[in-house]
Amino acid sequence: MYPALPAGKAEDGSQLSRPPQSLPLVFIFHGFDSCKERKLQHAYIMAQRGLFVVMPDAVRHGEREDSTFASLAYSEKAEFLFDIVTETAAELDSLIQHYSQSSVVDSSRCGVAGTSMGGMILYEYLARNGTGRIKAGVSIISTPNFGSIIDNSLEQNPDFYNAYSQTKIDRVKASQPLPQVRKLRDFPILMLNAEDDTIMPIMEVRNFFTELKHQYTQPERLRLKTFKDTGHQTTEAMMHESADWLKSWI
Repeated sequence: MYPALPAGKAEDGSQLSRPPQSLPLVFIFHGFDSCKERKLQHAYIMAQRGLFVVMPDAVRHGEREDSTFASLAYSEKAEFLFDIVTETAAELDSLIQHYSQSSVVDSSRCGVAGTSMGGMILYEYLARNGTGRIKAGVSIISTPNFGSIIDNSLEQNPDFYNAYSQTKIDRVKASQPLPQVRKLRDFPILMLNAEDDTIMPIMEVRNFFTELKHQYTQPERLRLKTFKDTGHQTTEAMMHESADWLKSWI
């Protein structure tokens, strides 16, 4: 499950000395029906800032995708979206613990960036686990309002909407992270969203930002930046913005 750690011992078995300054740890989560390799450019930009970057494959994605899931049509895979988010978010603490064993990583300075489904993983983690182990986050073309994704798909992507029974829709809305992440206080979070995104509606993100803004005593820790004519895409500008944000706060 875990990528190999940087070498911590010399060839003779003796422990290597700790670097003068260990590196902040950053996780980048990819989007739905994607894989970690598609985040390589993003990871490189982060690494240029002196961040130690880990790009996990989400549950049922990339190297973790089995033949049964791979054979499904996109609309059939969509039925598992929210389960994938929940299961992947539940793994993050174990990942942080794993990398805390590295001599070159400072796991006490940990940040998370997520694109689309990856942003949902960030919100899910914050709702279930709080801010004790991660110090900053970046949500890219994403939202904590999972119900709005389903509702919006009724018009924009009926095949996606029809993948869900009413029972499952009700369950997703009842357990979504929105009520919990509304309670965030001064946790550094950057939201990068597009004005014309038809998958993650910008209005719901604006509403969330407005609610948080009234609760932050340090307004510089909360930012929403919107982009025009980019749709549901991660741009290079978003990658640089996310890298700068995490470098600043972790």
